[in-house]
Amino acid sequence: MVWRNRQASSGSQRCSGERSVSCMYYGKVNHMVTELGFVDPTAGGSTPRIDLAPRPTDLSGKVVGLLDNTKEQADIILRTVGAALRERYGVAKVIIRRKEHYAKPATDALIDEMAHEVDVAIAALGG
Repeated sequence: MVWRNRQASSGSQRCSGERSVSCMYYGKVNHMVTELGFVDPTAGGSTPRIDLAPRPTDLSGKVVGLLDNTKEQADIILRTVGAALRERYGVAKVIIRRKEHYAKPATDALIDEMAHEVDVAIAALGG
């Protein structure tokens, strides 16, 4: 239980709290219940569900596309990841493409271009 001390205008008040909050005023307990509404971001909505693209079981010989989100050092991170993918997993080729701006989604043209060029695409980000 978390306790915090604070001075009330009429004297000392000591409260503990989580979902149910108990406060002690001069030795008397005052129970306050706070009900917070929570939103589950994973809960289903009215939009149709999009199935995930099939995943390859092996990256050997594949062309991997990395999408740079234009944030600081994303290009350095992606070049490093690309080299590791070639070295460790036998990736045949790594193609890096860059979005126009980090706050905007990739254009349809860029997505279509990558879809035709690569076997696996990874949306990546920098710091």
